[in-house]
Amino acid sequence: MKKLNWADRILLVVFISIFLLLVVLINITNNRIEKKLEEAIVQSQEQEEIFEIWTIEGSLADVIGEVILLYKQMYPDVTFKFKVFNRDIYNDMVFKASRTNSLPDMFFSWGDRPLEELVELGVIADITKPVIEELSNQLYEDTLDKYTFEDKIYGLPVFGWNNVLYCNMELFDFQETI
Repeated sequence: MKKLNWADRILLVVFISIFLLLVVLINITNNRIEKKLEEAIVQSQEQEEIFEIWTIEGSLADVIGEVILLYKQMYPDVTFKFKVFNRDIYNDMVFKASRTNSLPDMFFSWGDRPLEELVELGVIADITKPVIEELSNQLYEDTLDKYTFEDKIYGLPVFGWNNVLYCNMELFDFQETI
């Protein structure tokens, strides 16, 4: 084996030093990335979930308020922004919000006219398949008439009333069943 002269030795030391420096820099960068990732995970776990619900004043609002209180006992990290509107302005609020892409996570509606408009605006989903598969044998005849438009089901009755609860699909693992 040939002996290395001083210039070759210096070059070898420089290359080894650069290699070791790169290894150290990569390790430091990985540690920083891992630390930031851990901080993000902890921060997201500490962050409170907030869901906005709209409804009309009256007994429905009272029932939802009670359900929220019970839910909060089971899931204290979940917060609800619960807004109750006067019956006379409620549908207008829903339609203005749907046109400006500012609907809450959950909202109620009633009657045939709002259903058609909500379908035409594309802000509610067709839930026919899961309803037929899971609930059809549990419902009375004509139960879904008020929630059906052009032979597609878009809502379910609440407490036997003619109100419909709509929920933001992104909140649930629901898309796969449709």
